[in-house]
Amino acid sequence: MSYSVMFALLLLTPLLFSLLCFACRKRGLSATCTVTVLHSLGITLLLILALWVVQTAADAGEIFAAGLWLHIDGLGGLFLAILGVIGFLTG
Repeated sequence: MSYSVMFALLLLTPLLFSLLCFACRKRGLSATCTVTVLHSLGITLLLILALWVVQTAADAGEIFAAGLWLHIDGLGGLFLAILGVIGFLTG
């Protein structure tokens, strides 16, 4: 899988799940459980994607995408791992 697709998945996953949760709010009281499940799936998937990008960056040394606009090296991978874990634990 290309690095551009990895970055796109990492950036678009929270947007997709937040839009799904927002759309479920229109359903009323029965949507509470659905929103909770969608939120849990979203933060879990985001943690998995973040750790996958970190592992790929650790294996490759550094990764670039979008014409060198997106870049993850060792320090960026460390911050991404910390943010992914903290986001999962506090989500």
